[in-house]
Amino acid sequence: MDAPALQRLYVNPGTPRVRVHLKWYHENEDDIHNNAFEFKILWREMEEKGYHCQEVQQLRKFVSKLAMEIDVKNMKLCVMEKRNDKLSTTLNNMVMEKRKLQQDHAREIERLQSVILNSEKTKLELEYQRQQIELRAEEVDKREMQIKSKHEKLDSLMRELEEGGDEMQCLETLNQTLISKERITNAELQDARKTLIRTLQGIADVEANSIGIKRMGEVQIKPFRDACPKKFPSGDWEMQASELCSSWQQILGDPSWHPFKNKVVDGKLQNSVYWCSVFGIRAVEDYTAHVLGHDAKACRLLLTFYYDAETIVTSTRLSIESQDTTCSLDQLIASLCKEIEDKDARIMEVEQKYNQTCESLSKFVASLVQEIEDQIKRMNELKQENKKKDAACKSTSRALVSFMNEVDSKDQQINDLKHTCSEMYSDIRKLVEERDLLHRLNIQGENQLQSISRINKRLKSELKTITKEVTGELVQGVGGPQSNEGQSHSMQVTGSSNTDINALKKELEDKTDEVLYLQNLNQILILKERESNNELLEAQQELLSGLHSVLSNRTMLGIKRMGELDTKPFLEACADKFPKEDQGIKCAEVCSIWEDRLKDAKWHPFKHNIINGNPQAIIDESDEKLEELRKEWGEKAYKAVVTALMELNEYNPSGRYPVPKVWNIREEREVSLKE
Repeated sequence: MDAPALQRLYVNPGTPRVRVHLKWYHENEDDIHNNAFEFKILWREMEEKGYHCQEVQQLRKFVSKLAMEIDVKNMKLCVMEKRNDKLSTTLNNMVMEKRKLQQDHAREIERLQSVILNSEKTKLELEYQRQQIELRAEEVDKREMQIKSKHEKLDSLMRELEEGGDEMQCLETLNQTLISKERITNAELQDARKTLIRTLQGIADVEANSIGIKRMGEVQIKPFRDACPKKFPSGDWEMQASELCSSWQQILGDPSWHPFKNKVVDGKLQNSVYWCSVFGIRAVEDYTAHVLGHDAKACRLLLTFYYDAETIVTSTRLSIESQDTTCSLDQLIASLCKEIEDKDARIMEVEQKYNQTCESLSKFVASLVQEIEDQIKRMNELKQENKKKDAACKSTSRALVSFMNEVDSKDQQINDLKHTCSEMYSDIRKLVEERDLLHRLNIQGENQLQSISRINKRLKSELKTITKEVTGELVQGVGGPQSNEGQSHSMQVTGSSNTDINALKKELEDKTDEVLYLQNLNQILILKERESNNELLEAQQELLSGLHSVLSNRTMLGIKRMGELDTKPFLEACADKFPKEDQGIKCAEVCSIWEDRLKDAKWHPFKHNIINGNPQAIIDESDEKLEELRKEWGEKAYKAVVTALMELNEYNPSGRYPVPKVWNIREEREVSLKE
């Protein structure tokens, strides 16, 4: 039997099962007092008339004793009524404690479910972090392989650089060898030229031939002589021409003056100079730069020169018209010139190859150095990143260990709570079975008490009839003188009446003892039921506290406060009636008013109808407050208040305040204890 049924059974003081043992007193109280009063009047009349028979005295004693027993029964009934009131109060307290136990159990189950959800979430997070760590480890391995391959490539580049350095050193050695050989060749060539010039000076007639000796790099005075008469017509133009020629010859000898610019001619760089410097500067540049460099001063070299064409005579065009020149000199000059040309070509080729090799090698070295720097920078970055990831992995590992420890502790707590819940379920089942047994025993005691009450009532009625008969006989005996036969007959009637009275008295004493035994048994059963209900309430409180931490919005079960007013319909109604800024305040005021009305025990808008042979309480729609509510706030608000009233009447009719229950959200019903 559930708590509402127990409450409906014990709390209502008008329940027939509770007060049935008091009915015989309330129904026969007037008759009992009237009979006692009649006996007293009858006895006074008999005393006034002088009748003092033994039977009347016995009857008087019996009536007095019966009145005393009736008073004792009345006192016992009052005590039983007080005890029944205390029992009702105790049962109410037990029901409240049972509801608290259910609330605590619901909270405990909710806490358990939250712990389970947190553990599942933690496991998922740990699995995700484990996958991330594995991915990072794979990435670190890949980067290590890349670093290893780049190290190998760097080693190969270093080997190539060393080989290029060796080749470059060989080229530099070859270049130095060629330069030394060129210097030796140039020195031999200069010696040959000097010998040739001396030979030509001895064998050639300069004035008679077209070939002569010219001083290369010497300023010609003829152009100055041609220009000075026009500029100096006074007659000193010869002196001016000599001074100008001498000054320009000094300027040409200044190595800091370098009036040249580079330009491309036939794909080659050549020096060009203003023609006013004429032939001297160019001759000095051509014939001294490759020997003494740009720091060389203007020197005078004697070469063959065409007087008419003003051109340089090369070794290929050199010819000696003299008939006395020997063939050996010609061959010497030709071989020397050819050797010089070959060496110049070889030198140019080697220089070009050397320049190309140096350029490519410098580019290669620059690219290699840049690549090495990039690799070193990348390696440093990878090292820093690897350190960070190692630190992150260590912290993740520590967090993982702590998470695993926490999960283990949570699992242990869950197992402990499951074990505790199973023990609580078994205890609750035992308590429920014991309570049902006590309730059945209590019902049996009440039934026996009702039967005893009926027997007492029957005995009272029989006693009343016997008393009336005896009284009638006594009245007849008092009315006049009687014969001996009448006296003997009255004595017989009185004897039979005394026998019946004694039998009834004995039966009444037996029934009284049985009533006392049943009362004691009822008290023992009530105490046991109270203890079992207390244990049941404690178990239900623990169960509700456990369910409260486990249940959530995502579960099928939840904690619902039965009798709590739903404020959503009032908020919708206020949204239609009031502006936005006043809706919340008005809704709170209206909900507070109706919550106070729901708590008011004097307001009882119910009426009782018999449905399927059982009386049931339904809402009285004609109630003034409910009609006002429906008219002012609409049908939804009316249904919300009616729902709260029905829940309060079912789950807490005496307290009229919301109580928590484990609720099946999907099926909209209360969860059974087994669920």
